[in-house]
Amino acid sequence: RAGRLFGGDRKTSNPTSVALSSSSFIHYLKSFSSGKSTEVTKQSSRVQDEFRDGAFVTPDVRRVDNDFGNRVTTLTAGLSTEASCAQRSNIVTAKKVLQNISSKSRWSGISTSESIVPVTSPTCASSRRTPIHITIDIHPENAESSLKSKRLFESSLDRLDKKITLRELATIEGKPLSVSNRVLSVTCSINSTNATKLRFNRNDGLPLFIIGQNAAPKGEFVGSVGEIKNWLISQDFDSSLFCTKWISNHYRWIVWKLAAMERRFPQCLGRKYLTYQHVLAQLRTRYEKELKGARLPAVRKILNKDISATRMTILCVSQVLRFRSKQKDGKTHTEVRLELTDGWYSLQAVVDGFLLGLIEQRQIKVGSKLMVCNAQLVGSDDGVDPLDDCYDSSKRNCQVLLKINSNNTRPARWDAKLGFVSPKYNHHLGGTFLVKSLRGVIPDGG
Repeated sequence: RAGRLFGGDRKTSNPTSVALSSSSFIHYLKSFSSGKSTEVTKQSSRVQDEFRDGAFVTPDVRRVDNDFGNRVTTLTAGLSTEASCAQRSNIVTAKKVLQNISSKSRWSGISTSESIVPVTSPTCASSRRTPIHITIDIHPENAESSLKSKRLFESSLDRLDKKITLRELATIEGKPLSVSNRVLSVTCSINSTNATKLRFNRNDGLPLFIIGQNAAPKGEFVGSVGEIKNWLISQDFDSSLFCTKWISNHYRWIVWKLAAMERRFPQCLGRKYLTYQHVLAQLRTRYEKELKGARLPAVRKILNKDISATRMTILCVSQVLRFRSKQKDGKTHTEVRLELTDGWYSLQAVVDGFLLGLIEQRQIKVGSKLMVCNAQLVGSDDGVDPLDDCYDSSKRNCQVLLKINSNNTRPARWDAKLGFVSPKYNHHLGGTFLVKSLRGVIPDGG
């Protein structure tokens, strides 16, 4: 079986194959499959010595490691199903040797030529060096182990495009620098209220101006709701699943998020993150998740009353709303509310006296993240959909409110993920906060 697996075509010149010594490696596999432990030990050391002497030469370390890992796993998995109990120890030994060879190939004498060059080893100078191109068909039963080996031998260069956390990005960014030199001035003036009025340059996709703040410059610009709707329809999106308010709502939160990211990380993301192409890509993702995949975000579930508002949730302060009204005695009364968002939708929240003091001291401000539990949704028995025409979380006449109190509200970390908190983090507390002592309980704080 080993001879059939490693036979291959010796005349082909595949640049991603591993060049091995035919005389040493085939003899090693024969003794390996026959169950001779002494021969396996001798041939194992022999193969490693040849590797150190330069018998294994390959042009591309990264691709060979991926390919070689698959073949090691396929060979050992295939033989282990047919081997006897006495042979299984030899199989483990051979697998360790082969993996050791693959890991060493990253750092030992690697050739960068375009073809495989077999090198003569001093220990076996008399034997003829003919490269054997390993071609193993991965069987379905070994596919899972082969994928694991591919990830195991994957080079670090292939992992540069993976997603990183905000904390890792902050480490790369370093100390905060001047934003004005690296971020456009229009990006610095974007907030949660004027994000829907941002327009982009049609040519390069960068932010151009905000309607109402700056005069429309000469040239073509994009970013209106009608243009985005036409683009979604041109991408074969089902127009019956979304409406104009859905587009404007998500456009608002996407633009605000991307602008805030550029201002926070100007060195890494300046003039690169807030682009028209990125906004459309985010809209596509939200369409796939929310409308097509029916995975509703936290605030929409709470407003629809599909999930109780008492569940622990992390929300971001998008606005501090102040509504003034005249009383009967002629004095002016100011009511303070918060607009909270999960990055997808928003709702209006009423606070108690202690939280009001924190807002006046600016300890709670726009951009702060709050972890809330045991909240109450008041103003509607059946709930409301955030896409209804009568619902607007930034208006005073908003009837549906989230009532939060100080004993069930905590500041969240700046890089905390918005939305519901996983029950595995607070199941031992019953979904509530831990109170260390009576001193931490606020009177009239819920």
